[in-house]
Amino acid sequence: MLKKNEMLGSALAFLMPINWNEPFGIVMAEALACGTPVIGFNKGSVPEVVIHGKNGFRCNTKEEMITYVNRINEINRTEVRIDAERRFSSEVIVEQYLSLYRKIIEKNV
Repeated sequence: MLKKNEMLGSALAFLMPINWNEPFGIVMAEALACGTPVIGFNKGSVPEVVIHGKNGFRCNTKEEMITYVNRINEINRTEVRIDAERRFSSEVIVEQYLSLYRKIIEKNV
């Protein structure tokens, strides 16, 4: 895990050129947690994870992806990390699960 974090953290960007509607790309959250911006095709969970211009870029073609690679310095890596903590930390995920469970229990009581 340490080597993966080192690799992700030292990368200029994480490219996510998916061609299918992936439900959730945990690897994107891992890259963001390392402060590494994500550049991904606008499919699957990319629009849910990547905030265009804030923690990376969303694109539709490989040509657009290349353009955004050249603009990656516009993204503040500290802000990328802060956004990842705010949305994907274990504390946030646990609270989201608990909230969902509470709603289910209240609905069935």
